[in-house]
Amino acid sequence: MAGLPTLSWKSWQPMFDGRYLPIVEIPAEGTSLDGIEKELIEIALKQAGGNQTRAAHLLGISRDTLRYRIKKFDLAKDSRPKSIGHGTETPEPKAISAAPSES
Repeated sequence: MAGLPTLSWKSWQPMFDGRYLPIVEIPAEGTSLDGIEKELIEIALKQAGGNQTRAAHLLGISRDTLRYRIKKFDLAKDSRPKSIGHGTETPEPKAISAAPSES
């Protein structure tokens, strides 16, 4: 998917509840809301080491909602970091693709 525009995460804006919302610039070509949601879930799961309760907390949603979306985006097989040798390797978060969804 080389050459696709990505969202630009400019900075973070505080919200009324103490959390932060990224300030993004959407490319003129458009983007996929489902794609962004899937990427954020993948990032949260990786950041939480595969722990769904912690990932849900990072996203401000319930664990049940997270589990529904993991199933929706077919992420169940990827929700735990892969173990390599004696340690655990967690890849860096990916850039969020602006490719339209295939829905």
